[in-house]
Amino acid sequence: MNTILFPTDFSDCANEAKQVAFSLAKLFDAELQIVHVVNDTIFDWESEDHFLRAIDTFPLLPKLPKVVSGNEETNQFSKLLASVKEEATKNGIKASVTLLFGDISDQILEISEKVKANLIVMGTNGVSGIKETIVGSNTQKITRKSRCAVLSLREVKKEGFKVDNLIYASDFKVESENNNLEVIKVLSHFLDAKVHLLYINTPHYFEETNSCIDRISKVAKEHDLSNYQIEIYNHFTVEDGVLSYANLNNVDLIAVSNHQYGLFKSIVEYKTSEVLVNHADVPVLTLNV
Repeated sequence: MNTILFPTDFSDCANEAKQVAFSLAKLFDAELQIVHVVNDTIFDWESEDHFLRAIDTFPLLPKLPKVVSGNEETNQFSKLLASVKEEATKNGIKASVTLLFGDISDQILEISEKVKANLIVMGTNGVSGIKETIVGSNTQKITRKSRCAVLSLREVKKEGFKVDNLIYASDFKVESENNNLEVIKVLSHFLDAKVHLLYINTPHYFEETNSCIDRISKVAKEHDLSNYQIEIYNHFTVEDGVLSYANLNNVDLIAVSNHQYGLFKSIVEYKTSEVLVNHADVPVLTLNV
């Protein structure tokens, strides 16, 4: 892993994700690309004074974040980015910063390809209800379209992102998904974590336990996995099954493969990875298929 991208909005959630990004950058000796995106609903003002005068003139503007100019020497977000970079440098991490303007998810996806990121680490507050189905969080949109792995965090329960147990949830039938076990193998080695190869048995797609174990054992052998256990867990849905298993077994990280769908496909077919990103209490790693 050479490059980790860390998008931040400087919120408490992003600050928790920052510590994980720092930990992983040190663990893999990777370069950390720190980025903040100013949403395109905010205008590129000539100066901070110009922005403040506009606030006084138009009463609706105070609802917007106090973005100032595009001049990087005076822009407060540039100063915040510089502060994060300084913190990373003090931790022995090679880091660079970028300030972007535009749609948040589009800009993050674009820069992730530009810098050839191997991993995106970002915080999420999650969304629910109709907003989850139609719009989704920025993290969810990035997870949906990213060509590299995305680590989404709602909260960090262990200091320094300590992972003792991680799930890889799959049906272990699709070769492209099974190939992601190579990533899981490397990750578990570096984190010194036990891997739970998890199959959720649902009423609609029920399988006899022994046949599931035989299939998963064969896949694990093909990928030369060690320090793992096979788990067959019964639940009404895959998503709720993964969440339930994670809660009952003190899992620290959930990993799933991600299928890239368009918006209509995502609305019609509710994706396991996106549900987990929005609702899991532990970090979720989505791996591109």
